[in-house]
Amino acid sequence: MQFGMKLFTSYSKQPKQTTQDYKIDLLNAIDGNDFTKAQRLITEFDFDVNAEYLGNTLLNRAVLNNCVEMVEVLLKLGADVNKPVHGNYPLHRCISKNAISIIELLCANNVNINSQSQNGNTALHLAVGKEMFSVVDYLIKKSANVNLCNNHGDTPLHIAARMRQLRIYKLLIENGANVSVKNKFGKTPLEEVAGTNTFDPHLYIDWLP
Repeated sequence: MQFGMKLFTSYSKQPKQTTQDYKIDLLNAIDGNDFTKAQRLITEFDFDVNAEYLGNTLLNRAVLNNCVEMVEVLLKLGADVNKPVHGNYPLHRCISKNAISIIELLCANNVNINSQSQNGNTALHLAVGKEMFSVVDYLIKKSANVNLCNNHGDTPLHIAARMRQLRIYKLLIENGANVSVKNKFGKTPLEEVAGTNTFDPHLYIDWLP
């Protein structure tokens, strides 16, 4: 009898979960792609879906996990697709994770296609930098500005030229990219091509607009 009472007393002293505990549960649900549990916790405890938890928003965490279902749940609960964290937007995170389906999902939910990071890069800059032709094409079709400059004065065309991405370079020009704009180092995109160490002058004609 005393043994049973001791067990009961020990159990009864277990602390109840606090709001902070449930927040940790929520983050674990996000990181574990348990969108059913995440939705229940957000709804039951009225958590702010756009607040920053441990330095990140829930939407950014879901994007980093490349979980389409989680992103869909968060958007239905009111997640802001245009809220930056440390100068980076969910759309930019998609590029880093090659999360094509989530890019399409954000674009269907009024994302600012031309949002610029703390370095001035747009999603288009980043996609060009990662040589993602299909994403570049998709962003352009969604009205991405092909002539926005980042903090170095580089347009997406400068980046394509510097990386010798002829196919992307031509796609940008076909969609209105300015071949004459100079970056902060005084170079046009074509001059970036000529300045690469591996440049073959016999192929120069291919890069002319």
